[in-house]
Amino acid sequence: MLVTGVGKFTELGRLRASADSKDTEKRKNKTHLQVLLKEVATFMGAVGFMVAAIVAYVVWIRDFFTGDSSNGSREPGSTLEEVIRISIIAVAIFVVSLPEVLPLALNISRLSSMKKMKADNILVRRPAVCETMALCNDAVCDMTGITLDNVDDVQAGITEMQRAGIKVRLVTHDDPQTAKAIAMECGILASDGSDASEVIVEGEVFRLSEPCQRDELAEKILVMPRSTPDDKLLLVRALRKRGKVVAVTGSVSNDARALQEADIGLAMGEQATEVVVESSDIIILDGNFATVAKGFRWGRSMHEKVLRVMQQQLTANIVAVTINCLAAVYYGHIPLNAVEFVWVNVIIFGLGPLVLATEYPAERLMDEPPIDQGQPLTKYIRWKRLLIQVLYQIITLLVINFQGGSLLKNDTRDHATKVKNTMIFNTFVICQISIEFEVRKTG
Repeated sequence: MLVTGVGKFTELGRLRASADSKDTEKRKNKTHLQVLLKEVATFMGAVGFMVAAIVAYVVWIRDFFTGDSSNGSREPGSTLEEVIRISIIAVAIFVVSLPEVLPLALNISRLSSMKKMKADNILVRRPAVCETMALCNDAVCDMTGITLDNVDDVQAGITEMQRAGIKVRLVTHDDPQTAKAIAMECGILASDGSDASEVIVEGEVFRLSEPCQRDELAEKILVMPRSTPDDKLLLVRALRKRGKVVAVTGSVSNDARALQEADIGLAMGEQATEVVVESSDIIILDGNFATVAKGFRWGRSMHEKVLRVMQQQLTANIVAVTINCLAAVYYGHIPLNAVEFVWVNVIIFGLGPLVLATEYPAERLMDEPPIDQGQPLTKYIRWKRLLIQVLYQIITLLVINFQGGSLLKNDTRDHATKVKNTMIFNTFVICQISIEFEVRKTG
């Protein structure tokens, strides 16, 4: 026997080293959902900063011309006090515009989903991939995940994924007739095989095609018989080049490179080799394709939970900023200060993700198309419901603001203001708690 290489110089060593580098790269890169949440937070922060600056300027002009100030005096000695007061107003408006709880919601949703996914035989090795599953629109599978031996659930799993807008493609080394028969039985092809001539392409034909023709051919392929692991890798690359978010299943060492190249690498069953496990993002413990469909439902569920928390958070942010702006311009003070809103963020909005974390994914999530990674997160917000909540809360708080002042007209100014602000804050908190129940009920 002649030894030509050991350790990292063997084929297995190179695959393992490649898996480690891909793992490091995936951990460094921000996920699609993290990027979108950062964009929302940045936008809200920019809007809050501009509104705070405008309100501070308006309050300063109003005080200058009317002579109103924190102590009712126009003496020069009160100038510093006025600057501090107006600065506090501006800072408070800026703080209440920030959606601080969204990263917390993402982390809680991710961790709770991973724990429950393990109970469903889905072991997540790289947490960030849970979010990517909501974007997936292509699944390249081998014969390990789709076989006639599998838990009469394979066709149901494929049907569910197709209903969710995820195209399932079978790549196998078997001959065309065998591959066609299995694809027809599992539901990848029509039961009468009428579409087989257009979507069955042998691996060699695909491999020898011109690069531009190969990319176009990749989208049409549903079954690729007589293929090699390199053909599978070429297919994955071509699909990703076309803007697809691709999941790949595999179990043998030769599948490792395709798993690394994919957006979502799925190692099928305990029979998966060590290098495949290290190259994968998720391990399907029971090796059943129906379990793969469950994994995609979990991914969509996590994405939806974050959206529901974001809708709740944006409602509170818009209400708080609006009320503070109106009160600052009209009265020269704010009913909801920064400390109070931080308390609301931590206590009230911290409960939202915890409450939603107990939910299992709904069946209806697989009746919708994948999340479009080219669209902003705000596209998926239920704006009609949000605006109704915003208008209701603003009107309620304004009524309390004006009626509270008339009810306490015989009281001292400072005490009446404190009582009125307390009423506004308590009502605001109750409104946010009510949204907690609505988010849980209507999700």
